[in-house]
Amino acid sequence: MKRTLLVCAAVLALMSVAHAQTMDAKADAQKAAQTWMDAYNKKDFATVANMYNDSGFYSNPWWTAVGRQAIEKRFKEFSEKLRLTLTAINVDHASRLADVEWWYGSWSSVAKQAGKEVAASGHWSGVCRLQGDKCPFLSHVVNMELPASAAATQ
Repeated sequence: MKRTLLVCAAVLALMSVAHAQTMDAKADAQKAAQTWMDAYNKKDFATVANMYNDSGFYSNPWWTAVGRQAIEKRFKEFSEKLRLTLTAINVDHASRLADVEWWYGSWSSVAKQAGKEVAASGHWSGVCRLQGDKCPFLSHVVNMELPASAAATQ
């Protein structure tokens, strides 16, 4: 009986630690997402690029870049072509195992095209490795939901 109670207590303790790590990882991820969004909207692509590992990669439907310098360069080029303002980055899930975290969620934005504001949104996922109090991305992939066609909305 004592042994069973001890095993149950150990399992509950481990579940509590795992839950706390998940909660901490999610809070850390949401903070990082806010920092990323703020830097992106300010066109501070050096700060955005510094949120990636030296050999980290970023990929979206239009381009992929590997390494901080390439990521910064591609964001600068992209921002000149598309005037996109992020309105939200949500973290739906974050988990931590040892020094690796994986996150995923959704994002929304407004872009100016031909003098009109067009809403855009999608999903993202990322994997990062903890380094002190930072977690630079090893990989970060973003997709975009296609807007409904004019014919489909009529």
